[in-house]
Amino acid sequence: MSTQSLHPAISLTDLVYRYRSSDEQVVNIPRFSLKKGEQILLTGASGSGKSTLLHLLSGLMNPESGSIEIQGTAINQLRGSKRDRFRGAHIGMIFQTYQLLHGFSARENILAALMFSDLPRSTHNARALSLLKVLGINKPNQLVEEMSVGQQQRVAVARAVACSPTVVLADEPTAALDPDHAQGAMDLLQEACRSIDAALICVSHDHSLCPRFDRHQSLDELNSPNSPNSSHHGSEAKHGHD
Repeated sequence: MSTQSLHPAISLTDLVYRYRSSDEQVVNIPRFSLKKGEQILLTGASGSGKSTLLHLLSGLMNPESGSIEIQGTAINQLRGSKRDRFRGAHIGMIFQTYQLLHGFSARENILAALMFSDLPRSTHNARALSLLKVLGINKPNQLVEEMSVGQQQRVAVARAVACSPTVVLADEPTAALDPDHAQGAMDLLQEACRSIDAALICVSHDHSLCPRFDRHQSLDELNSPNSPNSSHHGSEAKHGHD
């Protein structure tokens, strides 16, 4: 067993972040961890810091203090290209607006993600085509801007899991979809994460997603009782349905 495999997929310690224009702490998480393959739903109202937290976890933003470890590596201590390469190899991301590369095909979007993987370059095209096929994209060379919102969501899922990351971060992944398509999209996302044993952190204001997750926690609960965003529920995880 490798030393890396002994660590949680993600571990936070004394994580604090506040906007420069405010004294209020948007994020104040004393301790949090997620095991490999575990899936959690984090809920919160608009402005509660959901997207901010995901940007911190991905290394797109720096915390004021504290540590963010991805399978034992403190991503907030990496700098420049080292952080970018680590993010590309170990963190899959699904944004609210998907942020696919327009002017490029679905296949090319996956190939761009695979640039950060440890897979031999000669296998990248087959990997991209296989992922897209599994997720129901039958025209891999179609430009993403010519696809429906639902198809774009599938491409975003394929891109997020392409490098078999340690953790997948999903920011309101069903916000642009109607209820029927939202259920199918979540099926795809959760199953894709299970297939590579990746931890999944999904943030949403949609409490109807709670029954899908064995672990659900509000950001109020996750934050320290001293944080303005916190409630009086404490910081213990809630298991089961709410």
